[in-house]
This record gives sequence, structure tokens and C-alpha cells, in this order.
Amino acid sequence: MIAGELTDLRLDACRAGHRRLLLIHGPASRCREHALGLLAPSGGDARLWLGPEAPAGVTSIKPREVSSWLGRETELVVMDCHAGLDPDHLAALAGTLRAGGLLVLLTPPLDNWPTQPDPAMERFRMAGQRLAAMGQGFLQRFVRLLQADPLVCHLDAVSGQLAWQPSSAPPLATPRPSAAGSCRTKEQAEAVAAIQHVLHGHRRRPLVLIADRGRGKSAALGLALAGLPAETRRRVVVTAPGRWAVDSLMRHAGDCPPRFAPPAELLRDQPAADLLLVDEAAGIPLPLLERLLHCYPRIVFATTVHGYEGTGRGFVLRFEPLLDRLAPGWRRFTLEAPIRWAAGDPLEGFLFRSLLLNASPGVLSGNSDSASITVRRLDRQALVADESLLQRLFGLLVDAHYRTRPSDLRQLLDAQDMVVHVALEGGIPVGVVLVVDEGSLEPALADAIWLGRRRPRGHLLAQSLSAHCGVRHGARLPVSRVMRIAVHAGRRHCGTGRRLLRAAQDAARARGSACLGTSFGVTTELLDFWRACGLHPVRLGLQPDAASGAHSVVMLRSLDGAGRECLALALQRFHAALPAQLQCLLRNLDPTLAAALLADTDTPPPGEDDWLDAAGFALAERDEAGCLPALQLVLRYLLRQQGAFDGADANLPVRRLLQGHGLAALAAEFGLSGRRGVLEALRAALAPGIRQHAPAGVLETLQAADSTQQAAEDRLVDRR
Repeated sequence: MIAGELTDLRLDACRAGHRRLLLIHGPASRCREHALGLLAPSGGDARLWLGPEAPAGVTSIKPREVSSWLGRETELVVMDCHAGLDPDHLAALAGTLRAGGLLVLLTPPLDNWPTQPDPAMERFRMAGQRLAAMGQGFLQRFVRLLQADPLVCHLDAVSGQLAWQPSSAPPLATPRPSAAGSCRTKEQAEAVAAIQHVLHGHRRRPLVLIADRGRGKSAALGLALAGLPAETRRRVVVTAPGRWAVDSLMRHAGDCPPRFAPPAELLRDQPAADLLLVDEAAGIPLPLLERLLHCYPRIVFATTVHGYEGTGRGFVLRFEPLLDRLAPGWRRFTLEAPIRWAAGDPLEGFLFRSLLLNASPGVLSGNSDSASITVRRLDRQALVADESLLQRLFGLLVDAHYRTRPSDLRQLLDAQDMVVHVALEGGIPVGVVLVVDEGSLEPALADAIWLGRRRPRGHLLAQSLSAHCGVRHGARLPVSRVMRIAVHAGRRHCGTGRRLLRAAQDAARARGSACLGTSFGVTTELLDFWRACGLHPVRLGLQPDAASGAHSVVMLRSLDGAGRECLALALQRFHAALPAQLQCLLRNLDPTLAAALLADTDTPPPGEDDWLDAAGFALAERDEAGCLPALQLVLRYLLRQQGAFDGADANLPVRRLLQGHGLAALAAEFGLSGRRGVLEALRAALAPGIRQHAPAGVLETLQAADSTQQAAEDRLVDRR
């Protein structure tokens, strides 16, 4: 009887062109028995099983293999939730299903599921924390939404009763091939034409292609290339946050796939290209996209709006103003119609609701009176019950960060070591900060971390203080780390972020934390914000992230006496190490960022001889090599003085004197005429600051020497 009803369910899904969610709940063994009834003897790669003891007839995949299935199509996905429910895996695997497909979740009895420890939460558990102590909010809400959705199909594994509701959608019409041949819809064919037009149209007019999952975005990129001559395809370069993101593009590009290069590598090597395709652009930070715009005159940026990979909406909000400034002729193309399933797909609707893939901040009216904004600690159990507040708050996180994932929602609701403060305006969240408590590790474990022999899960800030900053007792201190901070776009630059951090700081001090810190991909803008909030950089990652190209920075402020000692030691070591690292390990660090970091370091003031050497080079014609130690010392001093440089003027001195770049390379980088041109520009950059800050006696000495030389030359002329 059940087999026949399941057949009817699948036929109904095929008729409507929809995907359906089937929930089989009960004891694990009984759930597996019913799942076996869904498997035809033929099986094949189009049927996936995520979980232990996969039966014959399906492809068994491990959690680490999930991302390799993005962009591929399946007809059946079984996820055994007795082994845990990872929201990222749920969203990713659901996106592989084509029309008529089933997503099958094997779960414990629904009433008991949220109360059972979930192995998927292991990824969020820090060392020393019990899995059973993790929260239950995500599963409580998930079960509530499952039970409230009439189009979720339920099979009780004990009673064998199947409850499901047929789709009310009209039968799906058989799609006709478009004029483009390989394209599935007219809209996709138009997207292909728009992509190809970038190659042949005016320069500096990029295309931004955006779509939800299942709209054929990556396929359109590949089909556009497949329609080009082979020689043209060889001159196309593709980049993305990871190689996995372009698998679909490569499959549709034909027998002459384009070259792939990660963003950081692409910017480093800058290979020649007639066209650059940037897939999942929302996963690449804006500074790198801006540099790509400068390097390549013909670019297509494509991104998913709501999906497993992260959000494209916040990306668009931040990227469009950049395009308006740098490429005002840019064009936007949106793929609306789903291709792998029909409109009104029940599974897509459920995932959007349950994983908040389309969450957005609340709508604000007019300008804010900062006095009307209140900041308070959030009760997350109450947040689980307040759907409106949850959607708006998560929408803030989505818009503020390019890579917010469904797992971030689970961590927000369930990570018990996290403290959340929210800024509210008329009941609408306009800011949020997430803080996690770390450290307080046992002395033996802390020493093992300091010695480089142990790296327990979590405790990112505490471990960095010990292992990277060299503070031996750093992992023993109780510290609080700011994981995320987000402010509504309409309330930025009015002090909301600082108020949130003050509240987080006061609460952390009350909990006994010695320090408050954070770690992020550093830019000069972010560095300025955190400095204004009283935090200091104490560590800079030596290798940039492969996707973002940004170096991570650790910033810290003390909250008590022990914290002050920790901060003082960390700062001392950072200030001592950074100049040497810039000469060797960080030679390719952006010079503007290097200057910003050096501006915070303690530097002994130059002596009179140092000023004389530096002035002799910059204001006269002393040799660079003989003055180099003094020039380095004076430059570091000038970087700390307000107005000594006006921004980019410091880049050449930093590159040459502190990062040790050669004259030929600098001539090419700064567009100067060889060795002499670099030295002349170096003198011109240093001269204003030296004139402004050198002791008066130094300039008088230099002027006297210059006058003496001139008088001697005049006497020589008179003798002749």
C-alpha cells in the first residue's frame, strides 16, 4: 500500500514539475526500511544518500563531498538526520534535485528530535564543551515549520501511515528548445547573448548576472563560451571563490574549457584575457572585485541571490555603487524563471522559510534619532518564538556579510557559548553583535598550544594569542571574541556599531573576561573602525586567504589587569615583528595597509643624525644605500604623524624602504621612468614630511652645508 502511495507522490511531483520533501520519522532502523522502498533496482549516480550504512542502489556521499555535487542534477536525495542535520548540506543537496525529485529526511520522532543531541552540532562545539549542552532552538523551529507546511509529506515509520497533499499546480507543459539550441528557456538564451555581447561590445561595460539557485546562471556562462570559436575560448579566464563553484560552467563550456584562476592568483599574475567571468562573485570581497575592474576591461560578474554559497543581495547593495563610479555603463540581467523545476516549487518555498535564505532587514522610515535606539541582550529562546524578529535580525547578518550561510542561522540559535546584543528602533533590529566566550583552558593544554603541539577545536582568539602572538598564558585567560557585527544600511555611520560594542564589552567584563577581541579579513576601513572602538592590531596573518586575497588580523583590547598585561606583551611582540615581516614574509602586502598598521606601532624617535641622513637624501642628493637605516626609522616615525602623508603618497616609500621592492619593479608598478624616476619620486614623497617634522637645527645644518657648497662653487667659477 505504501509503495503505491509513494509512486502516486512521485507521479504528482513529475506532473507539476516540482520537487517534494518527504519526512520519514521514527526509529532509525524503521526509517531506513521505508527509505529502501524508494530505491529502484537500477539506482545510479542520480540517487544520493548522506549518512551511515548507505544501501545498494544509491551513491553514498560523505559530508566533505557535498560541495562537489553543486551544479549537478539528481532525482533522489536521502539525508539520514539521525546522524545530524547540517543546514548547509540540506540547502546544497536540495539544489541538485530536478523536477519530480524527492528530498527524503530520515528523522527521529518529531516530538523528541529537538531534545536529542545532534551530531551535526559537533562542528560548533569548542574544546571542553559537551555536545549535549548545545541549544535546541534551530530544530524546535525547524520541526514547527515542517508540521505547519501542508505540502511536506509525512511517513510515520512505526505505523506506516503516509500523509501527503497533491499539488494544486497545473500540469507542467513540455518545454520547447529555444532558438539558442542548448538553452532551456528564452530567458537563458537572452542571458547567453548578453554575456557574449560583453566580449564584442564597448569596453568598461561589465554585465552583472544574478539569479536564485536552479535558474541556469552558471550553465548560461558555460553555454555562452561554447558558442564562441575555440581560439576565442582560449582567451577567456574564469575565477570564483573556489574551483567547485565553476564545475557547471566548465561542463557546459564544451571541449575547450577556459582557464580557471583563484582571485588572488589572478590579481598577482594578471594573465592576458579577452573576457573575464567571475562566478559566485558575492563570495569575493569588494576590494578584490574593484581591482579586477581596473585590470580587465571586459568582465561578467555572476552570483546567486539566495543560496547555500551565501547571499548575493548584500553583495548587490554594496557592489552597484562601486560599478556606478567605475563603470557607469554596466548592465544588470536577472534570471527569474527556474529551469530545473517549475515555478511555485514546494521544496524551494520550505527551504526559503526554514533556512531564511530570503531574510531581509526591516524597512525603516526617515532618519533616526539615536536616542530612540535601545541596545539590549537578546534572549535566544525568545528569538526562536519570534519569527518576525528572527527574520529581520538574520537579514541584517545576510546584508552585512557576503558569505552568510544556513549554518550561521543554526549557530545563532543554538551555540550556547554565544552572547547576542541587538540594537532596536521601534521594535525593528537595526544592529546586532555576536560574541563568543573562549579561553580558560587548562595549563597543560595551554602550554601545548603555545608549543605548537595542540590545536583544539574553537578558541580562535585564545589560541591565536598563545600560538601566534607568543603570549604563553594567553589560552589560559578568559577572553571574548566578536564573531560578527552588523548594522542596518540606513543606520550606519551614526554610532550604532560603537554602542553595540560598548554593550558587548561591558557584558564581557561582567562575565569575567580579561580581553575583548576579534579577527577578520583586514582592510584600512575596517581597521579604522575597530581602532576607533579601542582595539589594537596584535597579529597579521602571513598568507592571504586564497579566495578573498585578504590577510586576517587579530585585534584586542583589555578589560582588566590581566588583560592589560596580555595586551601589552602582544603589542610589544607585534611591533617588534612587523617591520621584519614586511621585509620578508609580507613583501606583497598592500602598502596602504602596511602603512596603516605601522602607524599604530611604537617607534623610537629618530635622533639628529637620523634626521640629517634622511634629509640629506630627500632634500639633497645623498646616496640611498648609505641613508637606508635612517630613512626606515624616519619613515616609520612619519607614518605615525597626522598629515605627514596624504594617503597614496606613502605607498612608494613603504614599498621601497620597508618592503624592499626593487627599483625596476617599482618603476613598472608606479608608472615611473626607470631607476632615476623612482628615486626622484621617493625624494618628493618624503620631502614634505621631513620639512614639517625634522628638528629646526637639522634643516639649518643642511641649509648651511648647501650654502657652503654653493659658495665654494661660486669661488671656483670666479677663479676660472
